[in-house]
Amino acid sequence: MDDKNYFLCKAKVYEQTERWDDMAESMVKVAEFKHGLTTEERDLFSVAFKNSIGPKRSALKIISGIGDKTDTPEKLDIIQELKDKVAQEVRDICNNVQNEIDTNIIPVDVTLSIPLLRKGDYYQYLVEVTTDDISKKQAMEKCQKQYQVAFDIALDNLSPIHPLRLALALNVSLFYYEILNLPERACGLAETAFNAAIAEVDDKREDYCKDSTAIMQQLRDNLTLWETRFGQNS
Repeated sequence: MDDKNYFLCKAKVYEQTERWDDMAESMVKVAEFKHGLTTEERDLFSVAFKNSIGPKRSALKIISGIGDKTDTPEKLDIIQELKDKVAQEVRDICNNVQNEIDTNIIPVDVTLSIPLLRKGDYYQYLVEVTTDDISKKQAMEKCQKQYQVAFDIALDNLSPIHPLRLALALNVSLFYYEILNLPERACGLAETAFNAAIAEVDDKREDYCKDSTAIMQQLRDNLTLWETRFGQNS
């Protein structure tokens, strides 16, 4: 077993045991061989980092909620310390992903790459944990630029019913709504993506039917919620 296969094997074992940080570390080792990633390896890379950062983002929301209900100075200090620690972990993951994509994936991967299309997500996560106004604005600009590049690629290469294109539409619409505070643009993008997918629903492939349907439901739910809120604020 050569070195690349060794780290790939480790990543698969870590996936089965849900050791996401270890899985991400192993997939970084795989990418560093710069032989180009197979479809399976791209999927593993994305799964590893998605599941590594997900619990930390959730933890930050919980920590913030606890802080809002706390008025004891000592406890507030503890909460802030924990919040800073988890936020730094999120930043480290975001920077790691972006560096790996730029250094070890894009230069040798000329195919449509899931890590490339999802790179904007990690800029958005970076925005969420950035408090300095200048740095936050820079992260937002990079996020918007990367999302536009990824969306153009998806529109040219993927079917409207493809789960990756739908997931990208979902995340970009969330970026417009939650980060840029552009509800009309968010609603327009979500509605366009949903309607385009519905038009091809009879032709969708069975291998990604379940994923596509779930994302379409999220788009529909968000659109309903946003239109209600937007109507109330008009």
